[in-house]
Amino acid sequence: MRPIDIHLRTAACLAGLLLLLLACNMGTSENAPPTLAPLPTPPPQATLGYAAPGPVTVAEIGSTPEEPPVDVMGELLAQVESDRLMQHVRSLQEFQTRHIASPQDSRTEGIGAARQYIKDQLDLFSSASGGNLYTFDLRFDAYITPDELTPQYNLVGAIGGSEVNAGTILVGAHYDSIGLERTSGSVYAPGANDNASGVAAVLEIARILSASKYKATVMFALFSAEEIDRQGSRAFAAWIKQSNIDLVGMINLDTIGNVHDFAGIVNDRQLRVFSAPPNSTSPSRKLARSANFLAYNYELDMDLQVQDAIDRENRWGDHFSFSELGYPAVRFINAHEEKRNADPTDTIEYIEPDYLRRATQASLAVLLSLADGPRPPANIALRNREERAQELVWEPIAAKSYIIALRPPGSLIYAQQIQFDETKLSWDGFADYEAIAIAAIDERGVIGPLSDEINPRQTTTESEQ
Repeated sequence: MRPIDIHLRTAACLAGLLLLLLACNMGTSENAPPTLAPLPTPPPQATLGYAAPGPVTVAEIGSTPEEPPVDVMGELLAQVESDRLMQHVRSLQEFQTRHIASPQDSRTEGIGAARQYIKDQLDLFSSASGGNLYTFDLRFDAYITPDELTPQYNLVGAIGGSEVNAGTILVGAHYDSIGLERTSGSVYAPGANDNASGVAAVLEIARILSASKYKATVMFALFSAEEIDRQGSRAFAAWIKQSNIDLVGMINLDTIGNVHDFAGIVNDRQLRVFSAPPNSTSPSRKLARSANFLAYNYELDMDLQVQDAIDRENRWGDHFSFSELGYPAVRFINAHEEKRNADPTDTIEYIEPDYLRRATQASLAVLLSLADGPRPPANIALRNREERAQELVWEPIAAKSYIIALRPPGSLIYAQQIQFDETKLSWDGFADYEAIAIAAIDERGVIGPLSDEINPRQTTTESEQ
């Protein structure tokens, strides 16, 4: 395997790097516990999210009224337009192929035409935002065969963060495609679902979010050369590491527009979320759980179904390139796969516009929460009290309320939760769980990232504090 050489294409790229580095470095009373939220008790392999919840009550726990619907999030999600998404898919398909060996200098065909289309879209969003969205591209050399190299480009947009030490959140998708003759740049390779659907979603999210700034830096990346050893995302992840960018989460949107399987069975309610194991300690699995948790609490029209694997068997995606370097990274993909990789019939006729719209909305909701929700509480402690009771305490932050997420032993997800207004909670039920995490809700109703997990079975007694 040839090493990947990474180049900054122009002086503008150097300026972009400087911008990103600056953005990344800027720097109680006693209450009775509230009611456990009406979430389901999951099976040992809880891959179905929060389906069919039933009430879970604890007699000695009081009640906290449910929050009203989130207006800020609802307004943003309503801006996602299926017509725009489908136009992106159609435009990319019409280039006939986006193989990395296809023409580089045509405006109507091949990888070069796709690159120019995406660049034009990002530049248009940047102009409309008054420069709030900064755009650049990064060149790398990719191999087609072991003896044949080609210059390729990752296309990037970035919105600088406003809060000290909030890090960077990245959403990405690959824009290349591949045909049945896997080294051919002339074979028809429309790649509508794999992966014009993901590119369309990233572009639509960039369009919507480019109007504002957020606590964290938000990056949008369109990768080339995923189909041949994910060379583009490997080059980009290496650039992130070399640039010392504090990447706190990466969401890979790859193949998110089909609802049928090969037998015609439909699942239009779920996206699968893949992440690197192990379940208890992987930062990528924690990010996958957070996506599931956020989708449930926002009552999205899409369940984010956590999978107990980094991807389908013997398959890969661009999230691999980031999790390999220790960054939290997940892949969103449709629940069923109607078209196989490199299928020449992977065309727009098999994309479901409403499903693609809702998949994009779910991705946008998770991204916004990670980037602009209140930071998670710090200095969380769980102290043993008399008999079986434990007291959960944390440092107050500027938040309207908190959600305590509870993960049963062996579960892939947080299967139960407690919404609470104070910063101290005594309860004898914590020990039933393998892990606890806390998220804050701000005055806008936006939910922030979850804290690191703590294990209630690894706590100290009151006398040891």
